[in-house]
Amino acid sequence: MKAARKTICALVMVTLLCAMMATAVVAAESGNLWLNNAADEATGRTTVLVCADTSVANGFIELRYDSSKLTYDSISVGQEYVGAFAVNADTEGLVKIAWVAPGAYETDGDGIALITVNFQGVAVDTDISVTGNVYDGVGDLLTIINTLNTEALEAAIANAKALNKSDYTEKSFAAVETALAEAETVLADKGASQSQVDAATEKLNNALNALVKAPADDGGNADTGDTILPAVAMLVLSAVAMTICRVKKGWCAK
Repeated sequence: MKAARKTICALVMVTLLCAMMATAVVAAESGNLWLNNAADEATGRTTVLVCADTSVANGFIELRYDSSKLTYDSISVGQEYVGAFAVNADTEGLVKIAWVAPGAYETDGDGIALITVNFQGVAVDTDISVTGNVYDGVGDLLTIINTLNTEALEAAIANAKALNKSDYTEKSFAAVETALAEAETVLADKGASQSQVDAATEKLNNALNALVKAPADDGGNADTGDTILPAVAMLVLSAVAMTICRVKKGWCAK
């Protein structure tokens, strides 16, 4: 009888552990989903991109917006990422969207635009927010971020643009120019992910920190040695001339 009880208890414990592990797997976070908002004052419209940096199997989200500034207009999806979807925008200030994906796809960590929601009116990022549950291909829950944080990237770009190229060596400033071009591309990309923004910020800041000041007397060309070598040659010639004068004083006589 005791043996039977022990067996039953063991089975119950195993069942509970399996249930806890299954719950933990479902609740695990994998990748991000966020909004990227673009307001156009010229047309009086705002476009909201629902982006992700990993494959999404299905999701249900609610977009809440300031109805005093915006009016829901339309929705479209990237067919390669969304197989079927349903939208409910009957309630003012709220758009509900549910969707399933056609199958697995790879993003390689880059941001992709799953859904595009169009509004009439101009708004800022804080006027629109997103909540809900979105799952990847293995059932893991994505982290939902309302908007990307690009403040550090914008600051790094501003710092780079404020520099005077002639104040630094050509080689070190070339690295800044390359990183700056990449940073501006990422900032302008409405489908960029937070990881891409962070990587571009780090690369540009590293290039800025590695800048080498150009010596004040070399015209900013310390890497080429264009002015150093002629100066050395003049010193050598002067030394040779002085030696000859000492040996044959007559050559330097009045």
